[in-house]
Amino acid sequence: MNRFDGVIFDLDGTLIDSLRDIANAANATLQELGKPTCTLESFKTHVGDGVSVLFQRALPETQSDPSLLAQCMSVLTLGVILFAVLGPLHGALSWG
Repeated sequence: MNRFDGVIFDLDGTLIDSLRDIANAANATLQELGKPTCTLESFKTHVGDGVSVLFQRALPETQSDPSLLAQCMSVLTLGVILFAVLGPLHGALSWG
């Protein structure tokens, strides 16, 4: 019998509907940068080709401004890291 050390799932919508989570993360990034956010419906055409392409579609000015695209990627990465660290504490902390 074969033994597996791990299993990896690519949660791109095949097994779960992750569109709302992706849209929320991208919109939080755009909002943090003072940029306009996108509708959930618009993200249906933004996703599927990677995060940098998502931001190029959500914020077209990133296509001609690599530093803005880099900012989007940095803010999103920081948000993901913070969620990974603080997510398990959600509800246990009082922010008010």
